[in-house]
Amino acid sequence: MASKVSIVNGITYPRHVQCPDGFPPGWKGIEQAYGENSEYFGKTYIRYYSLDGRHTSIPNAKKVFELHCDDNALDFDVEFKTYEKTKEEKQKRDAAEREALSKARGVEREQMIATFRAHLGELTGPVVFGFPGWKCRWDFLPDSQQTPKTFIDTDGREYMLVKDLECKFGAIISQNGNKVPDDLMEMVKALGKAMGVEREQMIATSRAHFGQLTGEVVFGFPGWKCRWDYLPELQTTLRTFIDTDGQEWKLLRDLECKFGTIISLNGNKVPDGLMAMYQAGEDHLDAHALFHTGSHKAKEIVGTVELDANSDR
Repeated sequence: MASKVSIVNGITYPRHVQCPDGFPPGWKGIEQAYGENSEYFGKTYIRYYSLDGRHTSIPNAKKVFELHCDDNALDFDVEFKTYEKTKEEKQKRDAAEREALSKARGVEREQMIATFRAHLGELTGPVVFGFPGWKCRWDFLPDSQQTPKTFIDTDGREYMLVKDLECKFGAIISQNGNKVPDDLMEMVKALGKAMGVEREQMIATSRAHFGQLTGEVVFGFPGWKCRWDYLPELQTTLRTFIDTDGQEWKLLRDLECKFGTIISLNGNKVPDGLMAMYQAGEDHLDAHALFHTGSHKAKEIVGTVELDANSDR
């Protein structure tokens, strides 16, 4: 059976997505795109998998909770009711946020946008599209011959205007004592900054100093890990690198882009810490050998395997 790997709007599927708030521990979400022969071609769907490999391709939250409660001798009615309450509270928060955005018009709205731009510059569509876990949907309207775009964040909230995001982020900065929170700074500056031509320039900068990055070298970085997720119905193994801060990287080019940005911001010189990390990864020959076992182990257990360079072979 061929792997159902596809690219929709520049995003490669299948890919990992965050499970909803209130989900039981020990589960992961995989987003997949409908195939060319489907009437839903261009759209995506999510299936859930238990990390122990026992349950695969579960279609919805209710079924996940049924299996989770059966496995752990828990009361389904109590557990699922708690989840539904968490879901309802999140919907209320999202509605309140949308209402706040809609009310933030005129002078106040412009003030929040100005606050954001004073710290991080003007936000652009390519930058937002580069935010980790975000998506963009384009809808062609034949009557008007226009194609409006909608950005979708990791919680599924939709934004049709970049200025709405600038307003939202400006409000967050204002409420944080006029300081940019670390998570917002990382999201905007790290991956989102370098898209399109600039992204390729950053990748080229990294390669000019390190050569093309390989999975074996990254796996050897001190403190880093790699996770392999085998999806039996697709006969595909997804690979994810995890850095010392817990941030996940699915594409080596994203790491090259990040490293190139760091080098560029350092006067086109490799910082000592980055050089030491790369050199350690390049020299860790045991890690290189271990790296190639991860995919095989995940396939053997029909599930998930997570290893670091010091794991037993």
